[in-house]
Amino acid sequence: MKKIRVTQQQRDNLLDALNVMWPSVPPANVYTKLDRFVDKGYDGQLHCGSIACFGGWCAAWPGFKNQGTSLTSGGVPIYSNGFIRGWGTEVANRLFGHGVFSVRNDHPADEGFKGNDHKLVTHRLQWLLKNSEVVA
Repeated sequence: MKKIRVTQQQRDNLLDALNVMWPSVPPANVYTKLDRFVDKGYDGQLHCGSIACFGGWCAAWPGFKNQGTSLTSGGVPIYSNGFIRGWGTEVANRLFGHGVFSVRNDHPADEGFKGNDHKLVTHRLQWLLKNSEVVA
């Protein structure tokens, strides 16, 4: 597989998500329903209802909010720079250079994976770290 090209900021975001943000999310706060995201700011107690509940946590994480992520009134994570508004996968692409918010079994890292959604997100982040390279 050809390496996924990411910027240094995207690599830094990946490491922040993998080593700081996601480990702070209690596995009990991650559910397998794929129908909604968080509708509050980050407070350490978010419940979102998605594998990529991860997306909602990213949109609420202060370091990522400073880069333009936010939540709509319905709780869906977006990226906004004042001119461009992107949803879900685009948030992941902008933050990490790759879409990691896809549903279970719809991501190359998922093949053969067994475990809960919290572990699956960690697995996808580790997969992206292994399969990406920083470019100028």
